[in-house]
Amino acid sequence: MNRFSSYNKIFLLYKYPHYIHYNEHGEFIPINLSNVHYNAIDYITVQGLFEYTQPNVRYYVHHIHGSFLNVQKVRHERIYMKLQRFKLAFSRFIHMAKLRYKRKYNTTNLVLQPFQNTPILICDNDCVYAFEDLELYHMVQSCFNYEQFHIPTILKLKNPYTNIPFKLHHLIYIYFELLKRGKNALFFAIYFKHHFSRDVMTKQYEIQLYIHCLERKYNELSQQQKQNMIFRMFRVFTKYKHFKNVNMAILMRLFQSILKPFYIFQNLNKIGVDDETTIMEYYEKKIIHKLEHVYIRNPTFGRKIFSKTLSKHFVSTINENTLYF
Repeated sequence: MNRFSSYNKIFLLYKYPHYIHYNEHGEFIPINLSNVHYNAIDYITVQGLFEYTQPNVRYYVHHIHGSFLNVQKVRHERIYMKLQRFKLAFSRFIHMAKLRYKRKYNTTNLVLQPFQNTPILICDNDCVYAFEDLELYHMVQSCFNYEQFHIPTILKLKNPYTNIPFKLHHLIYIYFELLKRGKNALFFAIYFKHHFSRDVMTKQYEIQLYIHCLERKYNELSQQQKQNMIFRMFRVFTKYKHFKNVNMAILMRLFQSILKPFYIFQNLNKIGVDDETTIMEYYEKKIIHKLEHVYIRNPTFGRKIFSKTLSKHFVSTINENTLYF
């Protein structure tokens, strides 16, 4: 038996050797029950953790957290907390040693430019990969930008140099490194709090993820597509249909700010979002508020105005007066 095959064994051999049944040769030895330091509760805890191969948090949930006796629970928790503190500290030390002594895979960023700031180092597959914090931020953001058939899908964050998904401990490390540098993304923070479970997060935040995808798609629209969207907006909100007669440059200047809400509104309406939710109402009010503001300031905005000339003929012009806007 390898006495040093896990963090648990290393710590318990050092801190509680009188509860261990194996000597340095791996031979079974009995426990001295007459030892003045012997405690049956501590013995049970040490034996359970010494041979435990799954994450320690599972042992805590199944064997410590549900303990009935308060005194017994306190002793269990004391050993567990000492073990976890050692495990985290020792694993951090090993991680720092790997970052320093493992082979460096790259000395430039993804576009082969020198690093502007101190890079974030990630040890993966016996190599140390360096990333700009903005590179990692955009990589994280792109994981929440994908949707297929109006269904958002969270993509796995992959190492761009190997195209292999990062492991769980890498994701946790990336989260805290970005958090320290003030560049953590909202959805990545929610992802972290849901233990990086894509199914749970997609189920609870499906609409919000879809809206996030729509915002990204809107930013990719051409100028002509945005102009066509203005006319669609006036067809949906017919009270303001006369606005379409105004010069396009004026319309873009006035209504540029509500094109993205309208794009989101029409796509949510297309997939049939539950009418009881306030999301549709929020975007609809945001659009109408701007349209109504223009309408109140100039009720004849976009309408034809006929005036009589000196030759007693009538000519028509479009009211494009934006003096009060």
